[in-house]
Amino acid sequence: MARNKTGETERIISALLSSRTLAEAAKMADIPARTLYERLKQPEFVAMLNGAKSDMLTQAIVKLNYHSSTAVDVLVAVAEDAEQNAQVRVSACRGILDNVGRFNEQLDIMQRLDTLEAGIAETSRN
Repeated sequence: MARNKTGETERIISALLSSRTLAEAAKMADIPARTLYERLKQPEFVAMLNGAKSDMLTQAIVKLNYHSSTAVDVLVAVAEDAEQNAQVRVSACRGILDNVGRFNEQLDIMQRLDTLEAGIAETSRN
């Protein structure tokens, strides 16, 4: 019985992660919508769903990071290609500049957070 419940849980979570609506997820998981709503009220199920969402997001971020240098190379090539339409070149440059600004801001925030966390850790040791 536990094995069947585990399989159902995995099927429901998979359906929730790949559906646009709860009704669609219930249909995909082959369960009544009421059952889905009941499961979403269970803290253990919600924790498992959130873990699966986190794993999915982490995989997407890893994939984006892997391909980011290729994307930058393409933007740079388009921006530097004098034969490209001017609007296309400007759009590529804007994309590069927007991302550089955002990434620098994120890096700055991460560095500040690291400094704060190190300060807190040092204070709690004393």
